[in-house]
Amino acid sequence: MKLIPYPHSMGLGEAFQANSMKFAFLNPAGDDFQMIHSWVQCREYFNELLMKNHHPEFQYNTTYGFDYRHTEFPLDMSATRIAIKFMNDAQQKTFMENLHWIHSIDEANNCDRTIVHVIDNITVVVVASKMWIQKCLLTNIFTLALKLAALDISKHTTQSLLNLRIRDNTPSEVTYVQTLTVPVFNSLLENCTVIAELPSKYVDGAETLRGSGQVHAYSGVMYLKQCMQKAITSNPLKELVKGLKTTFQGKYKTAFIKEASV
Repeated sequence: MKLIPYPHSMGLGEAFQANSMKFAFLNPAGDDFQMIHSWVQCREYFNELLMKNHHPEFQYNTTYGFDYRHTEFPLDMSATRIAIKFMNDAQQKTFMENLHWIHSIDEANNCDRTIVHVIDNITVVVVASKMWIQKCLLTNIFTLALKLAALDISKHTTQSLLNLRIRDNTPSEVTYVQTLTVPVFNSLLENCTVIAELPSKYVDGAETLRGSGQVHAYSGVMYLKQCMQKAITSNPLKELVKGLKTTFQGKYKTAFIKEASV
Protein backbone atom coordinates (compact mmCIF):
# COMPACT_ATOMS: atom_id res chain seq x y z
CA MET A 1 0.00 0.00 0.00
CA LYS A 2 1.33 3.43 -0.92
CA LEU A 3 0.34 7.06 -1.36
CA ILE A 4 0.29 8.37 -4.93
CA PRO A 5 1.37 12.04 -4.75
CA TYR A 6 -0.78 14.87 -6.06
CA PRO A 7 0.87 15.79 -9.40
CA HIS A 8 0.41 19.58 -9.17
CA SER A 9 2.06 22.16 -6.91
CA MET A 10 0.20 24.57 -4.64
CA GLY A 11 1.57 27.87 -3.32
CA LEU A 12 -0.21 27.68 0.03
CA GLY A 13 -0.50 30.68 2.31
CA GLU A 14 -0.86 29.03 5.70
CA ALA A 15 -0.54 30.56 9.15
CA PHE A 16 1.89 29.13 11.72
CA GLN A 17 0.64 26.15 13.70
CA ALA A 18 2.51 24.69 16.66
CA ASN A 19 1.17 21.23 15.85
CA SER A 20 2.24 21.20 12.21
CA MET A 21 0.93 17.76 11.22
CA LYS A 22 -0.46 17.78 7.68
CA PHE A 23 -3.50 16.30 5.95
CA ALA A 24 -4.59 15.27 2.47
CA PHE A 25 -7.88 13.83 1.25
CA LEU A 26 -7.56 10.61 -0.74
CA ASN A 27 -9.28 8.47 -3.33
CA PRO A 28 -8.85 4.70 -3.49
CA ALA A 29 -6.60 3.60 -6.36
CA GLY A 30 -6.64 -0.19 -6.41
CA ASP A 31 -4.68 -1.26 -3.33
CA ASP A 32 -3.19 2.22 -3.01
CA PHE A 33 -4.44 5.76 -2.35
CA GLN A 34 -4.32 8.82 -4.59
CA MET A 35 -3.81 12.21 -2.96
CA ILE A 36 -6.34 14.61 -4.50
CA HIS A 37 -4.49 17.74 -3.33
CA SER A 38 -1.15 18.67 -1.76
CA TRP A 39 -0.37 18.29 1.94
CA VAL A 40 -2.00 21.06 4.02
CA GLN A 41 -1.98 22.16 7.65
CA CYS A 42 -5.03 24.42 7.42
CA ARG A 43 -8.19 22.31 7.79
CA GLU A 44 -10.45 25.12 6.55
CA TYR A 45 -9.37 24.26 2.99
CA PHE A 46 -11.61 21.22 3.30
CA ASN A 47 -14.70 23.45 3.45
CA GLU A 48 -14.29 24.49 -0.19
CA LEU A 49 -13.27 20.97 -1.22
CA LEU A 50 -16.48 19.49 0.22
CA MET A 51 -18.65 22.24 -1.22
CA LYS A 52 -17.37 21.58 -4.73
CA ASN A 53 -17.85 17.83 -4.42
CA HIS A 54 -21.34 18.02 -2.94
CA HIS A 55 -22.60 20.96 -5.01
CA PRO A 56 -21.51 21.22 -8.67
CA GLU A 57 -22.98 24.71 -8.85
CA PHE A 58 -20.45 25.99 -6.29
CA GLN A 59 -18.00 28.33 -8.03
CA TYR A 60 -14.68 27.14 -6.67
CA ASN A 61 -11.94 29.76 -6.56
CA THR A 62 -8.41 29.26 -5.28
CA THR A 63 -8.26 30.44 -1.66
CA TYR A 64 -4.92 31.11 0.06
CA GLY A 65 -3.18 29.06 -2.62
CA PHE A 66 -5.33 25.92 -2.36
CA ASP A 67 -5.71 25.09 -6.05
CA TYR A 68 -7.92 21.99 -5.97
CA ARG A 69 -8.71 20.55 -9.43
CA HIS A 70 -12.11 18.94 -8.99
CA THR A 71 -12.57 17.91 -12.62
CA GLU A 72 -9.36 15.87 -12.44
CA PHE A 73 -9.78 14.59 -8.87
CA PRO A 74 -13.44 14.38 -7.78
CA LEU A 75 -13.62 13.06 -4.25
CA ASP A 76 -14.83 9.48 -3.75
CA MET A 77 -17.41 10.03 -1.00
CA SER A 78 -18.14 6.40 -0.14
CA ALA A 79 -15.96 6.83 2.96
CA THR A 80 -13.75 9.43 4.63
CA ARG A 81 -10.15 8.84 3.53
CA ILE A 82 -7.46 11.16 4.86
CA ALA A 83 -3.68 10.84 4.91
CA ILE A 84 -1.81 12.31 7.86
CA LYS A 85 1.86 13.30 7.89
CA PHE A 86 3.13 13.73 11.45
CA MET A 87 5.89 16.02 12.67
CA ASN A 88 8.01 13.01 13.67
CA ASP A 89 7.81 9.30 14.42
CA ALA A 90 7.15 9.96 18.12
CA GLN A 91 3.99 11.89 17.26
CA GLN A 92 2.80 9.05 15.02
CA LYS A 93 3.37 6.59 17.87
CA THR A 94 1.35 8.82 20.21
CA PHE A 95 -1.47 8.99 17.66
CA MET A 96 -1.60 5.20 17.33
CA GLU A 97 -1.67 4.85 21.12
CA ASN A 98 -4.70 7.18 21.17
CA LEU A 99 -6.62 5.44 18.40
CA HIS A 100 -8.89 3.92 21.05
CA TRP A 101 -10.00 7.50 21.84
CA ILE A 102 -11.07 8.01 18.21
CA HIS A 103 -12.88 4.67 18.38
CA SER A 104 -14.80 5.88 21.43
CA ILE A 105 -16.12 8.79 19.32
CA ASP A 106 -17.11 6.35 16.56
CA GLU A 107 -18.89 4.16 19.11
CA ALA A 108 -20.76 7.09 20.67
CA ASN A 109 -22.08 8.01 17.22
CA ASN A 110 -22.80 4.43 16.12
CA CYS A 111 -20.72 4.82 12.96
CA ASP A 112 -18.08 2.73 11.21
CA ARG A 113 -14.92 2.28 13.26
CA THR A 114 -11.97 4.31 12.03
CA ILE A 115 -9.23 2.18 10.46
CA VAL A 116 -5.61 3.33 10.23
CA HIS A 117 -3.08 2.01 7.71
CA VAL A 118 0.56 2.79 8.50
CA ILE A 119 2.44 3.92 5.36
CA ASP A 120 5.80 4.74 6.98
CA ASN A 121 7.13 6.03 10.30
CA ILE A 122 5.56 9.50 9.90
CA THR A 123 2.59 8.81 7.60
CA VAL A 124 -0.73 7.01 8.01
CA VAL A 125 -3.96 6.69 6.06
CA VAL A 126 -7.21 7.07 8.00
CA VAL A 127 -10.34 5.41 6.59
CA ALA A 128 -13.46 6.37 8.51
CA SER A 129 -17.23 6.66 8.22
CA LYS A 130 -18.62 8.73 5.35
CA MET A 131 -20.60 10.60 8.02
CA TRP A 132 -17.55 12.80 8.58
CA ILE A 133 -17.82 14.33 5.09
CA GLN A 134 -21.58 14.98 5.19
CA LYS A 135 -21.05 18.51 6.54
CA CYS A 136 -18.08 20.84 6.66
CA LEU A 137 -18.65 21.12 10.40
CA LEU A 138 -18.27 17.36 10.84
CA THR A 139 -15.02 17.28 8.86
CA ASN A 140 -13.80 20.15 11.03
CA ILE A 141 -14.69 18.23 14.21
CA PHE A 142 -13.17 14.95 12.98
CA THR A 143 -9.85 16.46 11.88
CA LEU A 144 -9.71 18.40 15.16
CA ALA A 145 -10.11 15.08 16.98
CA LEU A 146 -7.30 13.57 14.88
CA LYS A 147 -5.00 16.43 15.87
CA LEU A 148 -5.90 16.02 19.53
CA ALA A 149 -5.19 12.29 19.34
CA ALA A 150 -1.66 13.17 18.21
CA LEU A 151 -1.34 15.27 21.38
CA ASP A 152 -1.98 12.25 23.64
CA ILE A 153 -5.47 13.53 24.46
CA SER A 154 -6.60 10.37 26.29
CA LYS A 155 -4.14 11.10 29.09
CA HIS A 156 -5.18 14.72 29.60
CA THR A 157 -7.70 16.46 31.82
CA THR A 158 -8.92 19.99 31.15
CA GLN A 159 -6.13 21.57 33.17
CA SER A 160 -3.25 19.46 31.86
CA LEU A 161 -4.44 19.99 28.28
CA LEU A 162 -4.43 23.76 28.72
CA ASN A 163 -0.86 23.57 29.96
CA LEU A 164 0.33 21.69 26.86
CA ARG A 165 3.00 23.42 24.76
CA ILE A 166 4.89 22.60 21.56
CA ARG A 167 8.11 24.60 21.28
CA ASP A 168 6.72 27.08 23.82
CA ASN A 169 3.50 27.56 21.79
CA THR A 170 -0.03 26.50 22.64
CA PRO A 171 -1.44 24.34 19.81
CA SER A 172 -4.47 25.95 18.16
CA GLU A 173 -6.58 22.85 18.76
CA VAL A 174 -6.06 23.27 22.51
CA THR A 175 -7.22 26.88 22.22
CA TYR A 176 -10.33 25.68 20.35
CA VAL A 177 -11.24 23.28 23.17
CA GLN A 178 -10.63 26.03 25.74
CA THR A 179 -12.87 28.46 23.84
CA LEU A 180 -15.65 25.94 23.31
CA THR A 181 -15.25 24.64 26.91
CA VAL A 182 -14.77 20.95 27.64
CA PRO A 183 -18.49 20.24 28.34
CA VAL A 184 -19.50 21.72 24.99
CA PHE A 185 -16.72 19.89 23.15
CA ASN A 186 -17.66 16.59 24.77
CA SER A 187 -21.29 17.21 23.82
CA LEU A 188 -20.28 17.92 20.23
CA LEU A 189 -18.29 14.71 19.94
CA GLU A 190 -21.16 12.50 21.06
CA ASN A 191 -23.76 14.27 18.89
CA CYS A 192 -22.11 14.09 15.47
CA THR A 193 -24.87 11.85 14.15
CA VAL A 194 -27.37 14.52 15.19
CA ILE A 195 -25.32 17.18 13.42
CA ALA A 196 -25.24 15.08 10.23
CA GLU A 197 -29.04 15.02 10.20
CA LEU A 198 -29.58 18.74 10.81
CA PRO A 199 -31.10 20.30 7.69
CA SER A 200 -29.12 22.78 5.60
CA LYS A 201 -29.27 23.45 1.89
CA TYR A 202 -25.49 23.32 1.51
CA VAL A 203 -22.89 21.20 3.32
CA ASP A 204 -21.22 24.34 4.68
CA GLY A 205 -24.38 24.83 6.74
CA ALA A 206 -25.65 27.82 4.75
CA GLU A 207 -29.03 28.27 3.11
CA THR A 208 -27.58 30.43 0.31
CA LEU A 209 -24.64 29.76 -1.98
CA ARG A 210 -21.57 31.60 -0.71
CA GLY A 211 -18.20 32.38 -2.27
CA SER A 212 -15.00 30.42 -1.60
CA GLY A 213 -13.60 32.99 0.83
CA GLN A 214 -16.72 32.96 3.01
CA VAL A 215 -16.98 29.17 2.92
CA HIS A 216 -13.32 28.90 3.93
CA ALA A 217 -13.50 31.26 6.88
CA TYR A 218 -17.04 30.84 8.18
CA SER A 219 -17.99 27.16 8.20
CA GLY A 220 -16.13 25.62 11.13
CA VAL A 221 -16.95 25.00 14.75
CA MET A 222 -15.42 28.25 16.05
CA TYR A 223 -17.60 30.39 13.77
CA LEU A 224 -20.70 28.48 14.80
CA LYS A 225 -19.84 29.02 18.45
CA GLN A 226 -19.50 32.73 17.69
CA CYS A 227 -22.88 32.73 15.96
CA MET A 228 -24.51 31.29 19.06
CA GLN A 229 -22.94 33.79 21.40
CA LYS A 230 -23.64 36.91 19.34
CA ALA A 231 -26.46 38.24 17.19
CA ILE A 232 -24.71 38.26 13.82
CA THR A 233 -26.59 40.27 11.20
CA SER A 234 -27.69 38.28 8.14
CA ASN A 235 -26.20 35.07 9.53
CA PRO A 236 -26.11 32.62 6.57
CA LEU A 237 -25.96 29.63 8.94
CA LYS A 238 -28.97 30.58 11.04
CA GLU A 239 -30.90 27.34 10.44
CA LEU A 240 -27.92 25.16 11.31
CA VAL A 241 -27.18 27.30 14.36
CA LYS A 242 -30.79 26.96 15.49
CA GLY A 243 -30.55 23.17 15.28
CA LEU A 244 -27.24 23.09 17.11
CA LYS A 245 -28.31 25.06 20.16
CA THR A 246 -29.37 21.99 22.11
CA THR A 247 -26.08 20.27 21.22
CA PHE A 248 -24.10 23.18 22.61
CA GLN A 249 -25.82 23.14 25.99
CA GLY A 250 -22.84 21.41 27.55
CA LYS A 251 -24.69 18.23 28.54
CA TYR A 252 -22.90 15.01 27.73
CA LYS A 253 -22.72 11.36 28.72
CA THR A 254 -19.19 10.53 27.65
CA ALA A 255 -16.20 12.38 29.08
CA PHE A 256 -13.96 12.25 26.02
CA ILE A 257 -11.92 14.84 27.90
CA LYS A 258 -12.11 14.67 31.69
CA GLU A 259 -12.76 17.98 33.38
CA ALA A 260 -10.62 17.07 36.40
CA SER A 261 -8.40 14.29 37.65
CA VAL A 262 -10.27 11.40 39.25
